[in-house]
Amino acid sequence: MIKQKMLALLASAIALAAASIAHPAIAQTAPASTSASSTPTGVTEILKQLNLTPEQQKRVDEIQASAAVKIKEVLTPDQLAQLKVLAESGKGDAESFKALNLTDDQKAKLNEVRIGIGMELLPVLNSEQQQKLVEAVMPKKSQ
Repeated sequence: MIKQKMLALLASAIALAAASIAHPAIAQTAPASTSASSTPTGVTEILKQLNLTPEQQKRVDEIQASAAVKIKEVLTPDQLAQLKVLAESGKGDAESFKALNLTDDQKAKLNEVRIGIGMELLPVLNSEQQQKLVEAVMPKKSQ
């Protein structure tokens, strides 16, 4: 029972982080004029701190690339251009996506992508890495 709750919490944390994972991937697969350094850090930085093995990093890169394709299918060309500008201006992931004025249908589709990313990422990480990700992504409760 505790393991199921932990997995549910972890899946939620990863789902919350998924847009951050995909967002840099969109910028990385944009035209050459976009530099990787202009992408938001968020979960990408957290993943760097997890000391991923080369095999894990390869799988995370594949997940990012796949997510970028899926997100590009949901967003309009204007929204993609706006997202690029927001990323270059240093806006955070949540703020950037909120600024896109997504339709309810787009929100639902992006949520499906986000959950899918989380479910793909979950088995890539070992239990210690999963715990670190949860701690980094979930807001700390004030005491």
